[in-house]
Amino acid sequence: MNVSNEILDLRYQSNHPLSFLYSEIYSSCLLDAEIKHGRSQPGFALDQNSPFVIAARVANNKSNCIQSIQNIFNLYYSYFEPKNAMEFLGFKELKNPVLKNNPPWGSVFPWRYRSIESYQNAYETMALIENKAVGINNGIEDGWLFCGPCTQNKSLVEAKRIAYVVEQIKQFGYLRSDDSDGDVKATALINEKKEWRWLITGGNHRASGASAVGYKTIPIRVNLVIDRNHVSYWPHVLDGTYTIEEALSFFDRIFNAEVSEDIKSWNKNLIHTL
Repeated sequence: MNVSNEILDLRYQSNHPLSFLYSEIYSSCLLDAEIKHGRSQPGFALDQNSPFVIAARVANNKSNCIQSIQNIFNLYYSYFEPKNAMEFLGFKELKNPVLKNNPPWGSVFPWRYRSIESYQNAYETMALIENKAVGINNGIEDGWLFCGPCTQNKSLVEAKRIAYVVEQIKQFGYLRSDDSDGDVKATALINEKKEWRWLITGGNHRASGASAVGYKTIPIRVNLVIDRNHVSYWPHVLDGTYTIEEALSFFDRIFNAEVSEDIKSWNKNLIHTL
C-alpha cells in the first residue's frame, strides 16, 4: 500500500525495514516503530534518559517551564563536551585520525555515503535554520544540539523547540503527513537476528516529545536500511575512515543504546536539576 508516489506504507504488511530493500520505485517507507527501539545521537534510547526526552517530560508536566527545560540542556552540555568527532562517536582512538581532526558535527557514520565535509556543512546549515526559527540569528558558533559546549542562546533554542513540540502533541495528538517534513525520519539498523532499531536522522524533538507524552509507537519514515552483516561494504569502511571492527563497535553501541561515561555522569546528576 502506497501513501504517496514516493512513500511505501509497510505498517500493515511486514512492518519490517528489510521489505523496503525490495521496493525500488519508492524513496522511503513508513513503519510503526516502538519508542523503546528508537535511538538518538550519540546513542540514547528514546524511552530512557535522553536530554531531549527528559526536557520534554518537564514540558509535559509543567506550564511556563522554559527555564526548567533550559537547565536540563545546560547540565547535559556541561557534562558532555567532546573535543572532536571521534570522541563524540564514543571512541578513545581510531586507526585513521581523520575524525579526530574534525568537530563533533563532522561525525559521519560508517554506513553513510556523505563525506565528512558534507556532513559537517549540512549540520552547520541546519543550525542556522533551527536557531532563526526561534528568533536567534547565530549559527553553529553557539553550539551543536547534540553536545556541549553550547551558549545560553543555544540551550534556550532547544528549550523553546521542545516546549513547542510537546504543546502541539498534547493539543492535537501525534500527527503525520506526506509532506517532506511530515514524519520523523530514521535509518533502520538490522542485526544478525533480523531485529531492528531506528536511528533518528530528522525529527528528534518530535520523537522525544511523543515519548514524553506517553506514546509507545509512532510512524516513522525510513529511507536507509543498514544491515550489520554488510559492514565490509559500508562507504566509510571501504574508504578507510573506519576499520571493520571500529564500525561494528559503533553499530553495536547505537543498537544497544550504550553511551559514554560523561553522559552516564550527567544521568547520575540529573536528579538535582529536576
